[in-house]
Amino acid sequence: MSKVLDELADSDDGLERDLARALRAYQNTKAAKGSHRLIGYEPRDIRQFGAVAVIESRVRKQSSGFDNVPAELSYEAIVVAYPDRFADDVVAIARERMGREEEVLEPTSDPVELERRVRELLARATVPFPRGIKQPQRMAATTEVFLRDPRVKAFVLHRAKSKCEACGNPAPFKTARGLDFLEVHHMKPLAEGGSDRVQNAVALCPNCHRAMHNAADAKERADEIYSRIGSLIPE
Repeated sequence: MSKVLDELADSDDGLERDLARALRAYQNTKAAKGSHRLIGYEPRDIRQFGAVAVIESRVRKQSSGFDNVPAELSYEAIVVAYPDRFADDVVAIARERMGREEEVLEPTSDPVELERRVRELLARATVPFPRGIKQPQRMAATTEVFLRDPRVKAFVLHRAKSKCEACGNPAPFKTARGLDFLEVHHMKPLAEGGSDRVQNAVALCPNCHRAMHNAADAKERADEIYSRIGSLIPE
C-alpha cells in the first residue's frame, strides 16, 4: 500500500494528493489503536478504477470514516473541494454529511446540546486535538430559577453533620468561610415538580451529587438514600 500512497502523494493531481493524506491519516489512526494499517480495499482498486471512482464508492456506502479521521481529511471533504470531478449524487451526499459534521463541531452555549455533541464525538475511534476557543464569546441567556427557603438548606446541612448523606464520607473541603462543603440535592428535582422541603432534600458531596444526576444506577442510589434517611418522603 505504501507504494500506491507514494505515487498518490507525488501526483500532479491535487485530488490524488489529498487522497494520499486522507489514507495516511486513516492508517495512522488504526496503527495508534494497535490495528493493522489496512484501508478497507485493495491498492489495485485505486490503480484500476482511479481515485475518483474509489472515493465515489466509499462516499455512496457512507463508509469513509468520520469516526477515524478528522472531517477535513475525509473523502467527503475531497468531494466538496473538487465537486466538478464527481457525480451529482455523490456531491450531494458529501455536502449533506459535511454539513452535519460542521453542526457537531460547532461551539454551543446550550449545555444539553453540548453534551449531545460530546457524546457523539466520544463514540468515535479518535478525537483529534482541537484548537479550542482562546477567548470564548459571552452569550446572553434567559434561565428559570426557583424560590428557595434558606431554612430548608440550613436544616439539611445541619442534619448531615458535615458528612455526605449518600456515601457517608466527610465533606471534601472547607469553604473560604470555614464551612464544610456539601451540596443540597432535591430527590425529586424542582424542575420536575419536586418540593423545596426537608422531606425532599439531602446533603451530598460533589461526587455523589453528580452521580445522582448522571450515573446509570442513579435510581438505586436514590433508593439507598431513602432507606438510610427516614425523614425523606418520595414525591
